[in-house]
Parts: sequence; structure tokens; C-alpha cells
Amino acid sequence: MLCRWLCLKAEGNGLHKAQDFGAAAAAYTAALHAAASDAGALSSQHAVLYSNRAGSNLELGRPLLALEDAEAALRLGGPPEQVSLLRGCWSV
Repeated sequence: MLCRWLCLKAEGNGLHKAQDFGAAAAAYTAALHAAASDAGALSSQHAVLYSNRAGSNLELGRPLLALEDAEAALRLGGPPEQVSLLRGCWSV
């Protein structure tokens, strides 16, 4: 269902902006599950969801989860800069 995962993504974006990073990560996770059942969802759209959840996880002080999500986003065509940035944060 296209609207379902897009609505969850928008919810996650709003929660992230409001700095409710735990709820944002949960919304992005729900959006990923909903998008997985949507045959019309593109891998680039999944990449955005993983990328967004990576940002929330990083804000929550969970760099390993953030890195896993960033690498998943990269495999799906996401921005390689984010993975490099997260690797740098984790190695500090």
C-alpha cells in the first residue's frame, strides 16, 4: 500500500524534526515493513527509509545500527557519503 508507507515516512520525518528520534526510528521501521509488501515501491525509496532511520539511530547514540542502515541504503542506491560519514563517526 503506497499511502501506508509514505504516510509512515512522513510521520517519521516529522518526529525526527521534532527530535523524537526513537519514535522516528520506529516509524521508519514500520514504513520499511509496509514498503516491503508494496510491489510498486522502488529500491531507491527503500534506500531513503534506511537512510532516514540511520540518521535517527545516530542521534540515539546507536552508531552500529546507524551504520547497518546506511550500508543497506548504499546497497539500494543510497548516497555513499552517508556511509563514509557514519564510518568516520563510529571510528572516533
